[in-house]
Amino acid sequence: MEEDKNIRRCDGSGRKDKILDKTIKVLLIENNQLDVQSIQEMLTKEKNIQFELECVDCLSKGLKRLVKGGIDVVLLDLCLPENKGLSIFGKVHNQAPQVAIVVQTVLADESTAVKALQKGAQDYLIKGSVNRDLLVRSLRHSIERKHTENALRESEKKFRKISENILEWVWEIDTNGKYTYSSSIVKKIVGYKPEEIIKKHFYDLFHPDELEEMKKEAFKVLSKKQSFKGFISRNMHKNGKIVWLSTSGWPILDEKGSLIGFKGVNIDITKRKQVEEKIRQSDKKLQRTLKGVIHIIASTIKTRDFYLTAHQQRVTKLACAIAKELGLSKEKINGIHMAGIIHDLGKIGIPNEILTKNSRLTKSEFNIIKCHSIIGYRILKTIEFPWPVAQIVLQHHERINGSGYPQRLSGRNILIEAKILAVADVVEAMSSHRPYRPPLGIDKALEEIFKNKGILYDPEVVDACIKLFREKEFKF
Repeated sequence: MEEDKNIRRCDGSGRKDKILDKTIKVLLIENNQLDVQSIQEMLTKEKNIQFELECVDCLSKGLKRLVKGGIDVVLLDLCLPENKGLSIFGKVHNQAPQVAIVVQTVLADESTAVKALQKGAQDYLIKGSVNRDLLVRSLRHSIERKHTENALRESEKKFRKISENILEWVWEIDTNGKYTYSSSIVKKIVGYKPEEIIKKHFYDLFHPDELEEMKKEAFKVLSKKQSFKGFISRNMHKNGKIVWLSTSGWPILDEKGSLIGFKGVNIDITKRKQVEEKIRQSDKKLQRTLKGVIHIIASTIKTRDFYLTAHQQRVTKLACAIAKELGLSKEKINGIHMAGIIHDLGKIGIPNEILTKNSRLTKSEFNIIKCHSIIGYRILKTIEFPWPVAQIVLQHHERINGSGYPQRLSGRNILIEAKILAVADVVEAMSSHRPYRPPLGIDKALEEIFKNKGILYDPEVVDACIKLFREKEFKF
């Protein structure tokens, strides 16, 4: 499509500026008729852009004209007789803050130019050094910059309005972490007014017990200069109460792409944290109850067979040490402990004359003994433990080559907790007294598991067990 030549201009680089698709209305406030005529001639001769020029010779007339509206840009002489200097600019700017203003003066003073631009002027022209191209370019670019500023300002207003009407705390900070903006909801969340928060750094609200640690964590996140989500922190309300916040943020960049701060939202998750704490306390209470149940069961076994109770306690001690050596989680170690102290629970269903027989068991007697894993599982499966206690008890005689019992499981099908318990069970049994034989000793027990490492017993579990005895002087 052919572009409209009446509203297009290219500079020397060939870059097309933003298209202005209407007549530009210029208000010239100037009392020097020679300057007025010069500007009229320059704008009249411009062929690519249509200008409509209105002229007034004093500030009061200019302000009255601005009230009527319709002006795109003001060309303002700073040296009008009735008012001189930057004060005249301030009056025009206050009257029409949405209109672009180009200052012109005979004063080639750099400091005055800087101050004018800082106060909102879009350009600063020196009389006598302005030609048609410079004037047209200044007027066009000033309007475009002003439109951009106005759009940003409107966007900012909308952002502020939205932020004031949502439940999340909206904020902005500079690169040092000091608040530069805060929505009013902050008072409801942490008790401070927005103007009070502006004087603070974000870490001033952190709980004093965690201040230094949380500061390091926060600045570690901010140093990445990337957006982040769900940074959880414990903070202090103005009244001294604890407030939990979930923070998400995004970097603020200047026109050169340099970081100038962060903006984001804080969500009050205090109630959620309180519920989580209640659940945690409830879980701890439940675990204490379940541990009590386990110990009651263990005590019941003790009344029937003191030797069996001592065996289970020693196996548990070794199994937990192996699990810790392997780097298992605290939860898994707790599960091993609970299963360990009752792993032979099913033996309460085995005739006592078989358990205490002081000679080698027959094949049929051994088959009866092997039922203890299933008996223990059936007793425990009805209890809802937070750990797989029943399954560990069921599997603690399985072997990784599938030669164990009762299900002939192998390899990955066996729980790591059961693999650990199996090794600890063998080592304790061989090194301890049995009704039908004297203790074989630790060396024989370790020789047994090493010889069958990778065949009957998990290699990593075996290595950890041997290391405990050989290097860390573990003792039952």
